[in-house]
Amino acid sequence: MSTVAMKTETTDLPPANTIDVAFQLHQDGRLAEAADLYRTVLASEPCHSRALLLLAMLLSDGLNPLEAEVLLRRRLSLTPGAPIVPDDLVPALSEIDSAGTDAPMHRLELAMLLFEMGKLRQQAGDDRESILLFETATVLKPDYALAFNNLALSLHRIGRRALALEMVDRALAIDPQFIVALRNRGHMLLEARRPEDACAAFEARVAVDPNTIDGLMDLGIAALAIPDTARAESMFRRVVELDPSHVQAYVQLANTLDHDHRQHEAGEYRREAARRHGIVNQPSVGSRAQARVLVVGGAALCNLSLQFLLEVKRFEAVVAYLQPPGEEDAVVDAPLDRFGHVDLVINAVADADQGGAFLAKARSFCARFDRPIINPPDHRVARTTRDGVADLLGGIPGLTVPAMRRMGRDETIRLAQTAGAFGRSQLVRPIGAHGGDDFERIDTAPALASYLDRVPATEFYLSDFHDYRSDDGYWRKYRLIFVDREVYPYHLTIGRDWKLHYYRVDMNEQPWMKPEEEAFLADWRSAFTGALGEAVRLVARRLDLDFAGIDCSIDRDGNVLLFEANPSMLVHLTESPIAFPYKHRYVPRIFDAFGRMLIRSIVSGKPTLSDRAA
Repeated sequence: MSTVAMKTETTDLPPANTIDVAFQLHQDGRLAEAADLYRTVLASEPCHSRALLLLAMLLSDGLNPLEAEVLLRRRLSLTPGAPIVPDDLVPALSEIDSAGTDAPMHRLELAMLLFEMGKLRQQAGDDRESILLFETATVLKPDYALAFNNLALSLHRIGRRALALEMVDRALAIDPQFIVALRNRGHMLLEARRPEDACAAFEARVAVDPNTIDGLMDLGIAALAIPDTARAESMFRRVVELDPSHVQAYVQLANTLDHDHRQHEAGEYRREAARRHGIVNQPSVGSRAQARVLVVGGAALCNLSLQFLLEVKRFEAVVAYLQPPGEEDAVVDAPLDRFGHVDLVINAVADADQGGAFLAKARSFCARFDRPIINPPDHRVARTTRDGVADLLGGIPGLTVPAMRRMGRDETIRLAQTAGAFGRSQLVRPIGAHGGDDFERIDTAPALASYLDRVPATEFYLSDFHDYRSDDGYWRKYRLIFVDREVYPYHLTIGRDWKLHYYRVDMNEQPWMKPEEEAFLADWRSAFTGALGEAVRLVARRLDLDFAGIDCSIDRDGNVLLFEANPSMLVHLTESPIAFPYKHRYVPRIFDAFGRMLIRSIVSGKPTLSDRAA
């Protein structure tokens, strides 16, 4: 039935009947028709409490939150003295009546109203006010599972993780099959580095709906974090079975197989993910995009993440991934008009160890567009392998570059069989590995032999271990980003162990660490004074890339100790703005600088690959 027809049939109906019809349409998902009828009721009775509340609820979920808040406040104004925050609640509760709409607002309606207002505040990022509103709703309606769940989300966003878990557990005690709360609980536990408990929450979610794609993906990711690779593989294969077009399932399945050292199979699934991804247009969410860029990557674990660097409010993009050389490649064979107009090309093939085979193909493909290019796929990217960087950056005053050896498996086995082969401790990892996977400190030949028994890789990097522990007993690792060869601080990781990764430590649980990181982000030269700062700037110039970065520390001799330098450095901003406000002040400078570089390259006519060839 059309909206117009519904209006014709209900114009003369009593308001009570009209509101019931509107509510049924609302429940059936016919939102436009329901909204029209709610407005019909309000046109004849502007203070109709139920119409105000229901229309606000309909509009609050992204349709028109500003109008929703106006309607909610209008309804709230009908009951002077209605409680808003817990401190006002107790003396006012005795005045709340459960009578009709002409009497003071009854408990259930007020709880729903405050919940909806809390949702709007939550959507606007005002978590502290939303917490007060949700808390009041739960006092009015102690079995309000929705309110406990949303209260948990706001508490979690401001860093009160333990209380957030307690509130989401309250929601599940009321409704054990509350799917959204089960998923939220799983994500909170996963972030709290409790992957086994997260799996239990996601398993309960899947038990409610065994074919839920999101639930199976969540369970697989949590299982991989344990790591329980058998369960993770099972979940991702189940998603692929249910939805063969689910690109992320192929990617996560490849990650799982990589973790089990099944690189050949992992490569097959990454190539399949690239085939199914195809050529994808990503529109800008701004009123008008400043430019349209082509992002070119490879079908391997080798690409720079542009999720935050390429701001969707400023740029629209077309994204494509190349197949390895010798593979049938629909991207390379596509006509240029399939990509539309582009102002700039970004080469995202960034990990030279895993993506080196794509560089020549990427160079040929990018040259077809004759546009300025960021990080051209040439020798400057190719030389950022770990051993290549060691050669490139050697001799910089104030910079310690550990000796780096690239060794095949047979050569590494021979080293493990050589008595007295270790003059000093070595760091060993498979070539292409990141994030600490199979990365260990080895002090003796037998220890290396034991490592090789566990890790069946074919090639390894071995590098000298340097002590970089600070005088306070903690280890520190700094990440600095180079945008157009200028230096920007990104994060500081502090921990009790030499193997530091930001995701492995919990800076939020050690309040004294955050001011030190904030000082570093405010001015990176406060940590890298004098000659150390000049060493960092010289690294940026030697790399000579539009985008790159380094992980480093300051060793016991007072020099910059290089860990790695490459164009694949991950930069994101997912931390809570309440728990880490300083990150939200300083990290966006990197995104701004990246965007300015893109526009500057377009406007100034930065050399294209054709120009470079000429």
